[in-house]
Amino acid sequence: MYKKSPTFMGNCLRALAVCGSLFWGLETLGQSASFNFDPGTPALQPRAAISATLPTVQSAPGLSLGLVAVSGSLSFQTAATFGSAGLPVPVNLPGISGNFIYGGGTTNVLELRFDRPVIRVSLSFATPDIQGTRDIPTTVALAANASPGVTLVNGLVSTNGTYVDDVFAAGELTLDSATPFCSAQVLIPSGQAMSTPFFLVDSITAVPSSDARRLVSAIAYPSYAGTVSGAAFSQPGTAVNLTASPRPGYGFVNWTENGVVLGTNSVLALQSSSNRWINANFDLLSKITITASPFDGGTFKGDGNYINGSVASVTAIPAPGYSFSAWTEKGKTISTSTNLTWTVSGSRTLVAVFQLGSPVTASADPSFAGTVQGAGIYSNGKPVNLIANPIFGYTFSSWTENNAVVSTNAILSFVASGPRALVAHFVASPRYSITALANPGAGGSVSGGGSYSPQDAVTLTAIPAAGYVFRNWTAVSGFVNEVVSVNPVFTFNPSASRTYTANFVPGSDTTVVIGLGQNAPGGTLAGGGSYKSGDRVTVTAVESNGWKFSGWSGGSQTVSTNAAFQFLAKTNQTLVAVFQPVLQILPQPAGGMLLFWPAPAGLSGFVLEASDPLAPAVWAPVTNPTAANQSWTETLIGADGAQRFFRLRQP
Repeated sequence: MYKKSPTFMGNCLRALAVCGSLFWGLETLGQSASFNFDPGTPALQPRAAISATLPTVQSAPGLSLGLVAVSGSLSFQTAATFGSAGLPVPVNLPGISGNFIYGGGTTNVLELRFDRPVIRVSLSFATPDIQGTRDIPTTVALAANASPGVTLVNGLVSTNGTYVDDVFAAGELTLDSATPFCSAQVLIPSGQAMSTPFFLVDSITAVPSSDARRLVSAIAYPSYAGTVSGAAFSQPGTAVNLTASPRPGYGFVNWTENGVVLGTNSVLALQSSSNRWINANFDLLSKITITASPFDGGTFKGDGNYINGSVASVTAIPAPGYSFSAWTEKGKTISTSTNLTWTVSGSRTLVAVFQLGSPVTASADPSFAGTVQGAGIYSNGKPVNLIANPIFGYTFSSWTENNAVVSTNAILSFVASGPRALVAHFVASPRYSITALANPGAGGSVSGGGSYSPQDAVTLTAIPAAGYVFRNWTAVSGFVNEVVSVNPVFTFNPSASRTYTANFVPGSDTTVVIGLGQNAPGGTLAGGGSYKSGDRVTVTAVESNGWKFSGWSGGSQTVSTNAAFQFLAKTNQTLVAVFQPVLQILPQPAGGMLLFWPAPAGLSGFVLEASDPLAPAVWAPVTNPTAANQSWTETLIGADGAQRFFRLRQP
């Protein structure tokens, strides 16, 4: 992942960009520009406090100085502490008003950056007095580097830099050059007796030059990840080409200046109109490896080397007859999309898995209005069933493919023959007006009417008033007022606007029992049962073969001769269906006739009688022998009796 430059460096670069344009007009040679921090000699007291602030950019008449901790640190915090293996306890710096501490690491590099060329730089160091007796004789040598193409005449400090007998003597490092320079690095090398070397800087003095050249400096970050070439100390307007070269295992990220990205090409063209300090940023490379499974199932793109922190995008491309199934990594599915994108943080080995068959996709439009089922991978010749399921408030409209309607049935069936992409369209459901009325109005109350969609469950409720009972719900269908329910609570899904009437009749909640009876097995009966007072009752009698229905009797009188008898339930009642056997005649080949009538087992009381047609109606029993044939009784009448009348009578 791309790493930013050290904080102090970023701050200095931004500040120099502001200050750098203020002092180009200085022409006086030999006039020093001083940056004083603290001329005093601080004492180091155990666990004292420090109160000091120091910006990383200092300005003096005619010159601006930037301080950059390339490695190590510049200590400007309000409670700076330091310590080392040679000190018994960590110690603090007491009330220092202006010194800054430079150090903190086994190797420290402090870079001085000027906004215009200088020919001499001097650094003065304070003398801290560490309280207590410590005898760690050592010489901490300071070295210096300057701008590209510049050789310093004097780059080492004298014995003034020796730390002996508890006192680090004041010292001075002077950097001279035969040619002007814009930057210099002061190095405290490692390997000294002090495991954490440091310096207290009192002041820095520089002598500006009228040299018009400007520095374009570039460093690799991190330094071990690559190299940079092309830095120059040249006349303003000169073209400078910087080239970044990553070391093995690393990749070039970008060029930055003052934290602003200048480009991502490894070659950067600049103009040296002002001093510029450029960072060439590098980062680790990660390798993205992709294989196809099966190897002839498809191809892919996007594999290769990526810089950590960059975005990788890989794509799977199915071969003809195949479809993409999933991306897997270490045997686990990580995505089912053909495109996979992520921020690189390490090497990965991916497998693009393909399978035989064609994809059948199905989507909902609008997506929130419903769901679809049945999408997937299908081999050619296999049946496919797609189902569109609207949500509440919507209805299915049609299936389309390439914007053409292919079906208006919510279930779409076809045989797979290649890739298909279908869309199930849903529309907002229509609203139907459902009206509920009571008939008569005084007979009761109704509820449940309103505006509904086809998916709504409408529940109409009828509540009879005192002295009434509910009979049924009716609705007009065409020209017929049909009964739609006999339950006072009626639930249905509407398909049109409609008026429903709850019909009430006078009565009570008294239960009325209608019983059915018959005096012969001459037919079947229906309609008996329990009713509420006022309910309409229909009883029916269906004649059996050989029988004739003659009427319903209630008690001792006939109440109806209709086989289907309707009446209102008022009291408990038993109705008897009266059936009469039918006398049938079958002529005989030899003359005479065969008379037969139904006479099931247990049936008695019917007598066959005859009357002479020439005499008054005098009926007399027929004495001819009778025979039982299954459930029929029959008798044979000779030719001499063919002129008589016959009847069945129940005495």
